[in-house]
Amino acid sequence: DKIHCPYYSMYIEGKKKVRFLLSAKTFSPSGPLYISSSEDFPLLDSVPKKGYFARLQRQRDRSFTLYLNHCHLCDYRLGFFTCGPGCDREVLARVSYHYQRFKAINLDYKCIKVQLPAISKSGKRKIWCPRAFSNAFPSLPRDSTMEACIKELDINSAFSFRNEMPE
Repeated sequence: DKIHCPYYSMYIEGKKKVRFLLSAKTFSPSGPLYISSSEDFPLLDSVPKKGYFARLQRQRDRSFTLYLNHCHLCDYRLGFFTCGPGCDREVLARVSYHYQRFKAINLDYKCIKVQLPAISKSGKRKIWCPRAFSNAFPSLPRDSTMEACIKELDINSAFSFRNEMPE
């Protein structure tokens, strides 16, 4: 029996036509969501080695990390073509959530926190990859995973956005 895994397609509506933007699919119920710019990507039955540009991975702490399939620092600036162990490459975002009680109206709501790389004084986006983090935080081991590196984020390396209920 084949397990059904969801897939998603995103389109943009223009004045004259609908245009495809991207597709995404998970290949196992608890696996990462692979994101592609190919409209045929959801037709695949097994995890591809190529054809996707990013993946959304759930972490042990129930947060989500959006990984690129490449790294602007290692691949383009340094020419190393590898950042860290396994498929940990450049990270574009980290999203976490928790539930909070809004006592005034007896409601539980989901609080979402999104962290994005900060913009440097020169106007360029900071790059989150294991190599960049090990340079910024020398106390981290060279073989650190992105999960370990992101926990070291400080106010200067990330924008953080949170939703909050009105007072």
